[in-house]
Amino acid sequence: MMIYSTAPDHGSSMGNIFSATLPRILADIIFGEREPAGSLVFEIVRSAEDNLLDCGELQLDRGVDNRTRLYMAGTVCQNPEAVLPNNLGNVLFPNGFGMRYGQTADISLNTLLVPQDVVDGAVMNAEQLSGVPFTIDRLEENAGADGNVQVNVYEGEKLLATKLVSVEGGSFCVVSLDIVLEGAGEHTITVGDMRAVITVK
Repeated sequence: MMIYSTAPDHGSSMGNIFSATLPRILADIIFGEREPAGSLVFEIVRSAEDNLLDCGELQLDRGVDNRTRLYMAGTVCQNPEAVLPNNLGNVLFPNGFGMRYGQTADISLNTLLVPQDVVDGAVMNAEQLSGVPFTIDRLEENAGADGNVQVNVYEGEKLLATKLVSVEGGSFCVVSLDIVLEGAGEHTITVGDMRAVITVK
């Protein structure tokens, strides 16, 4: 199967997308003469609700918060030919994603952010309430080929949250996870080789 996308399509139609299957290509794959390859021409979302919540006339806005969606819509209104970035939403696989045999991703954690407050002119990690969810964010960078990684948040040996994240090669992705801490006091969370201390009251 070969699928081509020749122009930006902001959702009003499938645009210049067509597909064709050549029997000789299929035969080459079946007999090991050629490796299967391809890239997605649309996003694969995490839930059916994400499919329903997209604007319809926008491309790549599935799994995106409303503020970001409006920036995307404003960009397209000013320039209908604008190519929107594909790493803004919380999707399972982004548009253009395609893994290949023999190619590996090189995904690494760049930054970990937890909620913060300014106290007496100093920036500190914000206090959280026991049993109440809050969001942490991290930046995943991929210096290799398209691939995915399982993002895990721990407190000691306890797994607090996990999410499968797909990142295109040469790109990055902002990952948000909701976690809950139980019990008053200081809690240390770890994500990869980064850690943060959160005070819970």
